[in-house]
Amino acid sequence: MTSGPAVSSNCPDCLITTQQAWPRAAQVRPVPGNNVLACQVADSTGELTAVFYGRTQITGVEPGRQVRLHGMVGIGADGHPAMINPACELLR
Repeated sequence: MTSGPAVSSNCPDCLITTQQAWPRAAQVRPVPGNNVLACQVADSTGELTAVFYGRTQITGVEPGRQVRLHGMVGIGADGHPAMINPACELLR
């Protein structure tokens, strides 16, 4: 169950929320001087990208394993909701 606003494509900038969702995909993206792990997560209301700077993997974060994310939701450069370095708790 999601607490607070639902994951959706019209999340306002700078909204603090907790989302329970299921990872769908993860990709390591190189950025100047660092790596970024970008995880697409979804629940029944939509999806967002959880972005973890300086990470190439997070043990247990994989498709089919439910996670709880807590952090600030904003709109990413691609126009979709994103959380930068959220707190991440494995649920199942």
